[in-house]
Amino acid sequence: MKRQQYYLPSQSWLDFLKGSTSVFRKEMAYPNGYSGQTSMNYLSKGSPSYRFELRKDDPNVNGSKRSEVALNPEPALDQRTYNYSILLPNGGAEDYALDPNGSEIITQWHNTPDPGESWTSPPVAIHTGAYHNNLDHYTLELNWDASPMSSQKSLQSAHFDLGSFASDKGKWVDWRVHIKWGWLVSQHPLIQIDKNGRRIFELKHHPNTTNDKQGVYMKFGIYKWDWAQTGAMNASILSTRVLYFGNLSIV
Repeated sequence: MKRQQYYLPSQSWLDFLKGSTSVFRKEMAYPNGYSGQTSMNYLSKGSPSYRFELRKDDPNVNGSKRSEVALNPEPALDQRTYNYSILLPNGGAEDYALDPNGSEIITQWHNTPDPGESWTSPPVAIHTGAYHNNLDHYTLELNWDASPMSSQKSLQSAHFDLGSFASDKGKWVDWRVHIKWGWLVSQHPLIQIDKNGRRIFELKHHPNTTNDKQGVYMKFGIYKWDWAQTGAMNASILSTRVLYFGNLSIV
């Protein structure tokens, strides 16, 4: 049976963003301002896109620097396909410039801690930037833990190179991320990532989440955690990040 989408097929995904706050929440400093807004700067398959902007001097949101939209948690151990498009601006004031001392997450799937657990890094995240890989590459980060009470220290982690974004700048990139969630090999977890219709990553029978009663929730936008750090961890040379998002569907 086909799983229910987050919005009706007759609606545009932007109509979805304008809909009920029971479906999503905006985690951004100025949700009625520049942090997140529809845009005609870049049409995505003929429709307006959604523009995210994050500035280094924005106040922290939920303890860090972010301009994101978060969806509702899914059932634990679910299986879904996430389709969406991202444009990293090329040139001008919005240029998605390289950051030799910085990194950001542009899509993530966050766990939902059980009562008594602390928050941890997200089980699955797609990064751009320097901390995990080459300056101009995407990185897939995985964090997992089978123990009933997870903590940041108990997580196991891995990072995978998803290739360069240098030639993607200024163009819409279509992502398809299919995930079967599981914290045990016996649950047959799976991650498949397609970029512009071509399979660029597949990982079978490898844990990809934490052991929680509630499932993950997808977040998209800009999460630039290094801007909220101190000392050497806050050595980013940038003061602004902008990206565009389009054509979300989840089945």
